Amino acid sequence: MFRDNCHWFHPFEAAEARLDPHHAPHEESVAHANLGDGEAAQALTEWWARELMLLADAGIGGFRFEAPHKVPAHVWRRLGATVRERHPQTKWLAWTVGISRQNLAALANAGSFDSVFSSSRWWDFQSNWLFDEHAALFRIAPPIVFPEEPYGSRLLHDLPDQ
Repeated sequence: MFRDNCHWFHPFEAAEARLDPHHAPHEESVAHANLGDGEAAQALTEWWARELMLLADAGIGGFRFEAPHKVPAHVWRRLGATVRERHPQTKWLAWTVGISRQNLAALANAGSFDSVFSSSRWWDFQSNWLFDEHAALFRIAPPIVFPEEPYGSRLLHDLPDQ
């Protein structure tokens, strides 16, 4: 399917280009959607809507989306509307940890997310950045706060021995 629709994605960079500091690095085996091209964005949105619908039809109750800031708000709105037309109870979670305020602001127009994730795990209990982040997150959806790093060590390992 994707071989027939390679225009949906940016071309893979040559090894030399990946070493050029003027280009943002990309993982060699990762295809990046060409969402700047209207035709490609529409086709990818339709494809993802079908895939998400199949998962929701099979009983999946929610989705967590990594790097949601890399997808335009209009795509999120369309995906959300399409899936929720038949499955209004599905939960849409945006993994927003570490996303810049500018990119969070762009997600505020997406209108599809039920919850976002806070970077509170890394707060030092003194800096003001957490309050600024939460204000930005609440413009998108209510944040989920967690005491432990989801993909890292347990909180117990960070506490001093007593």
